[in-house]
Amino acid sequence: MILTLKSVRDIGRSYSGGNDIDRLLSTFPPYVKVKEDQENIQVVRVNLKRDNEISLKNVDCAYLENDPHPFLYKALQGNDKNLLSPTLVLRSYEYGKKDPDPLIASLKNYSNFIRQMNSEFLNELSAFLDENAEKISVEISEKIKTFKNKSAIITFTFDFDGNILYPADFKDILDAFLKSNENKNSKTASCCVCGKTAPIFKKRLSDIEVFKFATVEKLGFLPNMNEKNVDKILPICENCYKDMQLGSKIILKNLDFSFYFKDKVWVIPKSLKDDLKVLKQTIEIAEKIRSVTLDKESIKHRSFFEKRILDNAQAFSDYITMDFIFYRINNAQRQIILNIQDVPLTWIKEISSTIREVDALYKQIAGENYNFGIGTIYDLTVEKSKNPRTKDFYLIIRSIFEKRKANRHLIISNAMMKIRSLLYSSLEEKKDYKYGVYDAMAVLDLFRFLNGNERSEKMISNLSGEESELDKKVDEFFNNNFDTAEKKGLFYLGVLVGRLVACQQRKMDKSKAPFYSQLKGLRMKKEDFKGLYSKVVNKIIEYSSYTNCYLDTKNVDIIKRLCAYYLNLSKDWALNIDEANFIFASGMTLAFAEPLKVTKGEDSDGKVEKI
Repeated sequence: MILTLKSVRDIGRSYSGGNDIDRLLSTFPPYVKVKEDQENIQVVRVNLKRDNEISLKNVDCAYLENDPHPFLYKALQGNDKNLLSPTLVLRSYEYGKKDPDPLIASLKNYSNFIRQMNSEFLNELSAFLDENAEKISVEISEKIKTFKNKSAIITFTFDFDGNILYPADFKDILDAFLKSNENKNSKTASCCVCGKTAPIFKKRLSDIEVFKFATVEKLGFLPNMNEKNVDKILPICENCYKDMQLGSKIILKNLDFSFYFKDKVWVIPKSLKDDLKVLKQTIEIAEKIRSVTLDKESIKHRSFFEKRILDNAQAFSDYITMDFIFYRINNAQRQIILNIQDVPLTWIKEISSTIREVDALYKQIAGENYNFGIGTIYDLTVEKSKNPRTKDFYLIIRSIFEKRKANRHLIISNAMMKIRSLLYSSLEEKKDYKYGVYDAMAVLDLFRFLNGNERSEKMISNLSGEESELDKKVDEFFNNNFDTAEKKGLFYLGVLVGRLVACQQRKMDKSKAPFYSQLKGLRMKKEDFKGLYSKVVNKIIEYSSYTNCYLDTKNVDIIKRLCAYYLNLSKDWALNIDEANFIFASGMTLAFAEPLKVTKGEDSDGKVEKI
């Protein structure tokens, strides 16, 4: 927790330079942003004119830049009891719908506050608001209807001799804004963020937007915790608190990226040398990358997080690390799903390049239309529903970013649920089961390549001649994935079944293949596989005379001999049911892959025909 507090503080500090105005401002909530253009916000302006006295010029609507500074916007949160800003947010507002009317109450609260300031201008503004609050509220209610969701920010403008000014343009309003946020009657203590002895800010950590999820302040989490002693339990000095407020705003604006389902991820950079300049440069790069428009096709299979951060990892300095906080919006709360800390940029770059390597490899195997990325892991592990179960997905994500070994059982068990479902569901979906195989193999290869010491080694065999040559090609093409006698026997058995099924589908309806009924729902055991060998060989002989099936080839004969050799060589059966059937399904899927290309014998000129 303390590391995260410091990270958010440093992000704010890299931008603030001690500027209280920037540190105090809040980001606008999403419901006031223009739906078609998130860089702009929906604004209802109360336009005032000052000649001899302040008068109402008109009330109008506008789309303005999403920048809280001109409006001095600060959200009303937690322990804040009064309206602290000359700008406020109204959601689904209608005049007279509630009693008392919230807008009239807010205008009068602000009027009461600025009346206390030693300023002639603010006293005039206070008197004007007291007299016209109801009239202004009625006009705002009518204007806000022009926005579909009846939500907008409400602010003042001032016409001085034809010059239109906003709240931040007035020194008196600025001074009042700062005064309203002063830390009054604070005690001195050691700050839990910077460690310095300083006046402690009384406001709660959870009043800062990115820490709304903080459990540490919840009643009962720590002994004797209550609103009156929060500054004693988690003391934060005024400077650190204000920098954390600004840091929160920067994270929400520039470092917040969409992930999968409804989830999002905060990317929190941290300098290895506490260099605020490098930290600011990192955020500016992220902001620039974020501003680039992505075409719909590029994000069809990949999240904004991948396209913005992983794909651009080379742009960031190696002198930073990154925290990734994955969260889900649950009503008004953020549910933290996964928090990964201190990921080196060198490792993020390695992940990025390895994903591209695996993608290129499986385009050769599965076809040019195949796309590999983190979305592949999501599709493999998450069932599509209104409330998907994402636990396995995030376990794999954690393993990738924390450089852990692959949970092979977890990946394969999810793959087999998908493969079985597709293979034995509606006939039209049978062909799709292959993508469950491709996805699982690709994810396993991602881990294998990321952890170079886990690359499989070629098993030693006593094969020679044509069998040895084909077996060697399979090893090279599939990176020695099938590194035991059981795995190779099951793989080659799957290849034979894949060839036979393809032939049956050519001769019958494309969706039908009677031999699928022999596979026991892909829950076969050792004895089942060995019994299946004789069945598939007999069926291959039966179908060998069919044209365009290519079952009477030298290639198929070699595969038969390889399959029999490795199945007989398997003495100790170490594979569980899911893994054994997955390897078998891999053979079915890859029956026509590059090293196994079908050859229809040799003619008198020694030429071969490939399909």
